[in-house]
Amino acid sequence: MDADRKTPIPGTYFSINFGETKRSVIIEKSEVKLRYGQYGATDKRKPNSLCINSSALKGPDLWIDDTIQLCVFMTGRLVRELRKAKLDKLFEPVPCVIDN
Repeated sequence: MDADRKTPIPGTYFSINFGETKRSVIIEKSEVKLRYGQYGATDKRKPNSLCINSSALKGPDLWIDDTIQLCVFMTGRLVRELRKAKLDKLFEPVPCVIDN
């Protein structure tokens, strides 16, 4: 909506909610470093540097793990849909290892 909160703005817009939190990263199987009491990926752009518990793939397709700094996680099915909509470049998705 426009500033008056009544007038629609023309065009197509998307909204994403980053509110879901899941403990999904398996720290001992991931390349992480501890800083200021929280883990962070050693290289967020390196494929397969983080190991995710397979149970995280159930439920919401987009989440944050509160033990890892500055990482947003999404399921493969969400990444596929973002690619179809040509929106994946906004997120620069990087594959993770899925632990069974």
